[in-house]
Amino acid sequence: MKKKHLLMLVVLLFSFIAETLPPLVPAHAETTKTELIDEKFLKVSYEYESQEDSNRWRVRFSRQSEESDKEQRLKLKVTEEKGNVITYPNIKDMIEKDEWLIETNYSSAMEGQLSFELPKSVQKLYLDVQMDEQALSTKQDAKIQENILDLKEPFVLKIKETKAETAASESKPTLKTSSAELIGPPEPDAVVPVPASAVPANGLLRMDPPKYTNKMPSYTSNTNGVYPTNSWTPTGQSNVKNHQGGYEGESGWDGLTEWNISPDNYTNSYIKYGENKSNPNIALRKYASETSKNDEFDVRLNVRGSTIPKPGVDVCFVLDNSYSMIDPNLNISGMNRKTLAVNSLQKLIDKFKAANPDPNSLRIGGVVYSASNNPNGNPTVSMSNNAAGWQNLVDTYRNTRSDGDTYTQKALMDAQTMLNNIGGTNRRKVIFLLTDGAPNMSAVPIELRNDSSIYYDGVRFTQYDGASLNRGSYMQPDVSGRVHTVKIPNGYYILRPNRSIYSHLTPVNSTAADIKEQGIEINSIAINISKNYSYEGHSTEELITGLYRIASKKANATGDLQRDYQFYHANSSGDFDISFDDWFDSVIQTVDKGVIEDPIGEMYELVGQPTVKEIRKSGVPAIESSKLPNAPVVSNNKITVNNINLYGNQEIQVDYKLRLKTNHANYEGNKWYPTNGKTTLIPTPERTTDVLDFGVPSARGKVDKFTIPVEKIWSDTQRSTANYWGLRNGSVQVVLQRRSGSSWVDVETKTLSSANSWKGTFQAVEGGTNVYRVVEPSRTTGYAKPTSNTGEFTAATLPSKGVQITNALLTGTAIINKYKEDGKTPFTTDLPKFTVRRRSDGRILATNLEPNANGQVTIPNIPLGDFIVEETYVPRGYKKMDDIELRAVENSGGTGLVITLNGQASPYKVTNKLAADLEIPVEKVWSDKYQATDNYWGLRSGYVRVNLQQKNGSTWQTIESKVLTTIDSWKGVFSAVEGGSNLYRVVEETRVPGYAKPTYNYSTEFTAATVPNGGIKLTNKLLTGSITFYKYKDDGKTPFSSDHPKFTVKRKSDGKVLATNLTPNASGAVIISDIPMGEFIVEESYVPKGYEKMADMELKAVENNAGTGLNITLDGQNSPKVTNKLADFVLWIKKVDQDGKDLRGASFRLRGVGYDETKENGPYFEFTNLRPGEYSLTETVVPSEYEGMNGTVRISISQTGEVTIQSHPNVSGSGELGNPNRIQLTVTNKKRRAGALPSTGGSGLETIFKVAIGVISTAGGLLGSLYWLHTKRRGS
Repeated sequence: MKKKHLLMLVVLLFSFIAETLPPLVPAHAETTKTELIDEKFLKVSYEYESQEDSNRWRVRFSRQSEESDKEQRLKLKVTEEKGNVITYPNIKDMIEKDEWLIETNYSSAMEGQLSFELPKSVQKLYLDVQMDEQALSTKQDAKIQENILDLKEPFVLKIKETKAETAASESKPTLKTSSAELIGPPEPDAVVPVPASAVPANGLLRMDPPKYTNKMPSYTSNTNGVYPTNSWTPTGQSNVKNHQGGYEGESGWDGLTEWNISPDNYTNSYIKYGENKSNPNIALRKYASETSKNDEFDVRLNVRGSTIPKPGVDVCFVLDNSYSMIDPNLNISGMNRKTLAVNSLQKLIDKFKAANPDPNSLRIGGVVYSASNNPNGNPTVSMSNNAAGWQNLVDTYRNTRSDGDTYTQKALMDAQTMLNNIGGTNRRKVIFLLTDGAPNMSAVPIELRNDSSIYYDGVRFTQYDGASLNRGSYMQPDVSGRVHTVKIPNGYYILRPNRSIYSHLTPVNSTAADIKEQGIEINSIAINISKNYSYEGHSTEELITGLYRIASKKANATGDLQRDYQFYHANSSGDFDISFDDWFDSVIQTVDKGVIEDPIGEMYELVGQPTVKEIRKSGVPAIESSKLPNAPVVSNNKITVNNINLYGNQEIQVDYKLRLKTNHANYEGNKWYPTNGKTTLIPTPERTTDVLDFGVPSARGKVDKFTIPVEKIWSDTQRSTANYWGLRNGSVQVVLQRRSGSSWVDVETKTLSSANSWKGTFQAVEGGTNVYRVVEPSRTTGYAKPTSNTGEFTAATLPSKGVQITNALLTGTAIINKYKEDGKTPFTTDLPKFTVRRRSDGRILATNLEPNANGQVTIPNIPLGDFIVEETYVPRGYKKMDDIELRAVENSGGTGLVITLNGQASPYKVTNKLAADLEIPVEKVWSDKYQATDNYWGLRSGYVRVNLQQKNGSTWQTIESKVLTTIDSWKGVFSAVEGGSNLYRVVEETRVPGYAKPTYNYSTEFTAATVPNGGIKLTNKLLTGSITFYKYKDDGKTPFSSDHPKFTVKRKSDGKVLATNLTPNASGAVIISDIPMGEFIVEESYVPKGYEKMADMELKAVENNAGTGLNITLDGQNSPKVTNKLADFVLWIKKVDQDGKDLRGASFRLRGVGYDETKENGPYFEFTNLRPGEYSLTETVVPSEYEGMNGTVRISISQTGEVTIQSHPNVSGSGELGNPNRIQLTVTNKKRRAGALPSTGGSGLETIFKVAIGVISTAGGLLGSLYWLHTKRRGS
């Protein structure tokens, strides 16, 4: 029931809420809707809504894929009648690309709308619709098909004609409407700003005055140089090529290839820019012409301007008419600001009239503004293209009395509306703002977004309170006795997105940014700006900054200061005319503060100084003196002309002279070189980024031709005969080359031979400063690289005999050092003699060559080839030397010869050998006796090889080898050799394994005089060593003090004994010595009593790495420790009575660690396999009528075999080492007294007592439990 009551209350509450909520009543403006595409997969429609000063357009769209495996994306493009694309608003999930608005992703379905505002003048739009499709695939890539709609033409969107609006339609615009009737999602921003503040993001067409399309000149580059592809030459001149003229709107050039420059001609070869080819905005040209000097040229540049760039300019003056304009306290030079402004405006309008622009090229209107509290109103003057309308602006401004505050933001909105409504989005649109102070009123903002570029608060307003637009708001409370300030003292709070602003400079800069982003320029003049009141929160600097930031930024600005903006601060009466003149210039001049940049070409130098002048023409206004271009400046090889200002066919001309650098390292005669680098005109550097190219001329120097004789000279005469060795080629080729930059270009090739006496002449070539050389590309083998009587040459430096190229035969020298038999003493008398012949044909190079006092034989003038050096006379008593093979080959660079004698470099040493007279005996001695037996271990090799070596310099050369064996008692004799001072030695070729390196009976070398008596003896000593091991008892640390173990060492392979009866010393060390290389067995030949024999050890003796000794190990160890394991003990027990007689019927139990044995009956008991440790002996069964052994008897066996028996009255005995190790006990039992209970000494009685106690305890527990249970039951 309670729940029902609660439910009823909730229902009533919701009913109450529903009844009290006000209904949403849609506010309908005039709208219309037209379906364009109505298909299941795609629907597109549009509608428009008429506003006060604009039309709002909406394009609605939705799509749905008809196939599950395919997705689409939509593409839209909206253009106005002239084909210009509108500025699209931001739409979620769509981006602008190549003038299309395209979905960012493919999907199966999507719907949305495109909403934008355009001026009333735009009555027709064109809508292109296309769609791409993506077929989904399991593979990584999906197949995409573009433009699947069969739509060839765009849809036409039109506004239907309507009857005149009623007065009701002129009421304030409805700012908030319901979207309940719209199809698709709600608009992203349902608040519509008034038309005057609309920006491109909200759909206004961007003002896009035409920019010039730079007509890029074209040039040809080849071996002849660089020159204009489309060129013309002055009549009668052949050494210059100038670029043809043309028009930016056409792809080609004018085709004019020659014209006479002698009379001044200001018609031909201009490159023209602007809409009208016959009356261009800008015309420019550049050309060069020859002078009387071959290497000098005149260069001329022309620039001509026109009046007002086509298709025209729309200017809206925004003129401050607040009270401060007539405040006498603010007068300048005795006049109020309004008078100064009106006078300057009149002068400006008069200049526009005098310029007589083309019809409709200049349209002027204006907004006279202050604020809504000016009782005289804020009139606007409609745009006009005639002088009367322009004068009406001046008169209206003059006649409207100044009063009220400053609401600059509204004035800029009105100016924007005026410029939008006049149409012509391809015309230049300019606002000229004149103000004498910062605004203190603004429209009330209700929504903003962050934008750091907006001064002062860094925000951009996206929505205003429509009711505040006309009147504006101070956004601060009234304070008695004070005017409202620019700075908002306490800030103004804005709900979306929850922040405050603190200056009226922010709204006006936000609106100015919207206007500038649409493409409208703002130029401003501020009059004597200062902080007029002490309570003004802004400084003068902040006020000026807020005003200059309203203006457009200069196109060439690099900073963010006042000078970087189209802003002028007028502080004196003269400033007004200057600033208004700047306005005139920026409107009327097609070249405004223009700049020419003209770099001089690399191959030219400037002669004199460049000049600039005005070209005076009939009917063309003279350029004002302040508007004349500045004198050309030459810096870093570039000519710059600044401050070019032109209109009404005014023209300037720049002239200068250039000289070719004919002495430049890379200069080539008759080659075309551009006179300049890229030459440009920047026509309006402060307003646009246009950069226009001049065509650059090319020129070449004049040259005369000359011929070049060439001759080949051979330098190869030997033995009075030219070409003695016959190494010349049959012919050679020589090449004439011309220098081109840093490289050389072949001009002509000539073949020289004996048939033409090795002479020739190249065809005539161009002289002048052209640099040439003659080279022989291929060097003749056997000859050095050719030399020339001249390297590089010109026509002026060519030798009188022409070019002579000389080939010199490559030759070299070899030296033989000839000595006596000692290899160091030269011959002083009876000298040897030598002849050198070519090997192939015996042609003689030299004869009767003799050594000098130092023994040197010099062989000069050796050419390429193989030769034989023969000793033709041999001194007495000496042998003739072997012939020497001499070889001469070219080095790798071909610059010389590499000469070798028998493959060795020069000098080459040879000796005259004596007859052989020295015999050297040799004997091998073995030092390997053991146990009085030579070669006891049989380790000698079957033979040894010994080498007789002779010293040659610092090296030893083997001259004979001998093999010594036991057959010849290890002896031999070397063949006879030359004695004298020759040094010899005998060495064993290979060391015998198991033996040390041999020792010799001489030091290191010997001669015939120092050879040992009896010859050379080589002794090989057997390598032996020793090793020690340690022998301990079973505890691993106690040496044997007596009854020592003994050891025998035998070779493993044959049992040959090395040692016997080795015993350890007092510390247990056993030393085995005289061990040779091999494997041995160490055996314990005597084992001490009571111990087990140790296992045999394996002894190994191997050579160390150097072969100088043995590495010896026992079981792989260097000094091992071994023990004798103690043999097992046996325990013998004899059972007797008190009379010593054997007694049967007993049982004994012996227990120890890991040991538990029981023996029965007797009278003899034996326990075996006892190891060292503690044992306990117990008599478990006592013979009948005898008293048993009480308790236990403890027996201890130590690691060294010592036995300890616990004292006991019934036990006697001893233990000892022996064979076997034994313990002997005698256990005596006495007769039991009458009546005594037997005591076995066992565990039977003890067990009975334990069982009894357990039974009693269990029974007691059971009875207690029964009692407790009985008591409990009674109690209950």
